[in-house]
Amino acid sequence: INNSAFDFPNEFTMEAWIFPTGFVTDGYGGESFSIFSRWLHGIRTLYLVQINNGKLNFYTDFAGMISLQSQSDIPLNQWTHIAVTRDLNNVLRIFVNGNLEGEKVITQNFSSEEFPMTVGASSNNLRMSKGFIGEWHTCKKCLWISNFTPKFERKEF
Repeated sequence: INNSAFDFPNEFTMEAWIFPTGFVTDGYGGESFSIFSRWLHGIRTLYLVQINNGKLNFYTDFAGMISLQSQSDIPLNQWTHIAVTRDLNNVLRIFVNGNLEGEKVITQNFSSEEFPMTVGASSNNLRMSKGFIGEWHTCKKCLWISNFTPKFERKEF
């Protein structure tokens, strides 16, 4: 997907229900499950939302290699709700199952015509995520700044 709808110059929310069944060796010494990605493999990362070594992670190298990571692990073989938000004060937050897991001020403009949006894989589909991503949404509003109850309840298969 290559669309300005995924440019985030100001506030935003990215969320999804994920059901990872395994992790893919990411080539950097870890195992990952990509959720939202806007990067050119081996060049630059506008933003990357993924599970890396068991934790939900937001990464960008446009703002000096900033990374924000969840405190809790994301389990395999069960539905987990994840969300990343940034408010008008530039506070970036990550949530797991509605619980605030980390926050950091980041002023980077996440807009670029040259970085395609990918859901469920790394750039250029080099590492396809193993599992499922459902009910994913993005918007140019910050929907949460503190703990919340996820909107939909996912059931096991």
